[in-house]
Amino acid sequence: MTETPRDAVGRRLAAAEGWQTLEGAPDPKQNREQWAAFFAICKMTHDTFATEPGQRLLQHLVTTFVARPIVHPNDTQFAAGIRQGQAEVVLQILQQVELAKRGTP
Repeated sequence: MTETPRDAVGRRLAAAEGWQTLEGAPDPKQNREQWAAFFAICKMTHDTFATEPGQRLLQHLVTTFVARPIVHPNDTQFAAGIRQGQAEVVLQILQQVELAKRGTP
């Protein structure tokens, strides 16, 4: 079976061992203010989804938008693109939660 881009992102997120493996993080050596703003957003995301209702919601989002096929027979590219975008938002949330857990580099 061929790995889809979504599978690759999920595998990369699950196997991430360092900051450089996660997308979206600014280089902390370049701009401290930009890094601080980015990390603050990650921390807010983590705090939101660290609660029991937040964890239940996040599980629902993963089940609904990530753990399902993106392309269906007879779909248009537009419909597939919408579903891919929905999955990407959930993956971004997961990534921000993970970044906040790791703390500042």
